[in-house]
Amino acid sequence: MKTFLKALPLFACLCVPYVQAADAGKGKVIDAFNTLDAKTVKVQDLKAKIVSSPDPAHNKALEMVIDFAKPGSYPRVIKSIPPGTIDPKKYSGVRFSFKSDTETKMAISLRVGVVGPDGRNPAYAVNVEGKPTWNEITIPFDKFKSFEQKTWKDGAQKVFPGGESIRPEEFAQIKEIHMVFSIENRGNAATSQFLVDGLELVPNP
Repeated sequence: MKTFLKALPLFACLCVPYVQAADAGKGKVIDAFNTLDAKTVKVQDLKAKIVSSPDPAHNKALEMVIDFAKPGSYPRVIKSIPPGTIDPKKYSGVRFSFKSDTETKMAISLRVGVVGPDGRNPAYAVNVEGKPTWNEITIPFDKFKSFEQKTWKDGAQKVFPGGESIRPEEFAQIKEIHMVFSIENRGNAATSQFLVDGLELVPNP
C-alpha cells in the first residue's frame, strides 16, 4: 500500500487563517527553544540554531535560515512529542510566537503516528503568516484540517478529499509537530530568517 499527499507543500490547499488571541493562561510547554535538542528536533532543507533575541520577552529563540532559491527543497522543522501529549480534554490548541524578516507563509502540521485501518495517514495543518515583528499565535485544534491524500492498495485507489478535522481517537496518536515553510512565488530570493519561541499547548478555559 502506498499513500501520497496531493499537495506538498501544504499551502496550495490549506488557507485556514490562524487565530491570534490574548493570553489564555499558562500552557503546557512543548519546547521553550532555550536549547536545540537533536533527539526531539529535526531539520530539513534549512539551517537552525538557538539564538539570543534583543526582545526581553524572547530571550532565546529558534532561528531558521532558509535558501528559497534552492530547487526541490522542502524546508521544515520536525518536533517529536510522546504520543498522548495532546489531550483535548486538557488543551484547546497550540500557541507560539513567530517572527520573520519577510511576509512568508509557514504551515503548522500535526502528524499522527500510525496509518489508519482505511489506509489514511492522518496529518492536519494550518497556515500562518510571518511578519517582521513578534506575534503570539494561538491555533485552536478545530482550525487544523486534513489535506487530500490518495492510497493504492491491491490495485485499487482510494481518495481522501481533505478538509476534515482531527478525529477524537487520533489526538492520543499525534507524535510530531511540523513547521513547514513555503517556497512558492519566491523566485530567486535570497535567504530568509525566521524565529519561533515558546511552543506550547493552550489549556482549556
